Amino acid sequence: APETPEAPQGVGKRLELAAGASFAVPGTAPPTTDFDGTLVAYEASQMHDGIPSTTWRTAGDATGQTIMITLAEPAVVSRVGLINGYAKKVAGVDWYPNNRRILSVTWGFEDGTTVEQTFAAQPAMQLLKVPPVQTGTVTITIGSVTPPGSGPLGRDYTAISEVSISGRRAG
Repeated sequence: APETPEAPQGVGKRLELAAGASFAVPGTAPPTTDFDGTLVAYEASQMHDGIPSTTWRTAGDATGQTIMITLAEPAVVSRVGLINGYAKKVAGVDWYPNNRRILSVTWGFEDGTTVEQTFAAQPAMQLLKVPPVQTGTVTITIGSVTPPGSGPLGRDYTAISEVSISGRRAG
């Protein structure tokens, strides 16, 4: 009987691979001044800085747009996830319900495999185990988002506060 190939395992301990990765995004909203008077930027690097209260955001409805993540080195990825909106509170304002939040994404890997993830309305890291896949790049394609926040504080931006990609170095 033909042997079934083993799933890739990777080597060493499980690592947070997003930290050392580079992120290419379809667009970035310009900086704004927050209610506490600080100038706030929305750069792609803020999706993997380990600080949930910083965010990447892009104008409008980002449905169908793709974020391309290049890992520092090829790895065997076994878990992915993100904080699906702007997880920041300042001066009594909670920005999470006031910006668009991501409802679903498709994670893509170099070998062509894809995995869908859907999100609850909670400003916390939402993780998904994936079948171990060896890859040097990961894409996040935004499947659907909420409408903009309502009322005077509503903002028409799609935001991701943090991305997690974990796994082990490729053998």
